[in-house]
Amino acid sequence: MNIGTGTFTGRNGYQLNGTFKLTRDSSATVQFETSEDFFFGNNSGGGTPAPGFAFFAGDPTGLPNKTVGAVANQTDFLRIADQAVAVSGKQTGSVPDTISLAEFDTVFLWCYSVPFVLGVGRIVSGVQDGN
Repeated sequence: MNIGTGTFTGRNGYQLNGTFKLTRDSSATVQFETSEDFFFGNNSGGGTPAPGFAFFAGDPTGLPNKTVGAVANQTDFLRIADQAVAVSGKQTGSVPDTISLAEFDTVFLWCYSVPFVLGVGRIVSGVQDGN
């Protein structure tokens, strides 16, 4: 069952391209999947250490890192690299059932090593989830 979809845009000098979808599988687990053309990196061909996806209500860009970081730590569900490398291709992961998706309308990529927003994607089709 489709829960939501969206398109990524980079922030703070990082390139973040591609789309994503959130679906509920037959076991009621929420799955996250990026498009095959997903790309994350910077202008020098690298990335950042410990980038990971999380959820937010609204666009976290420009908000204090302490505020955004607290939400990122609570809604962290998929780390995509351990080193500062560019990442491309489909990324997939399960969203823990402890995260109430109805509270959020944005997926964002957060740097867990040096805290800051790397990119965002608004959930455009809306989350229709009782969880």
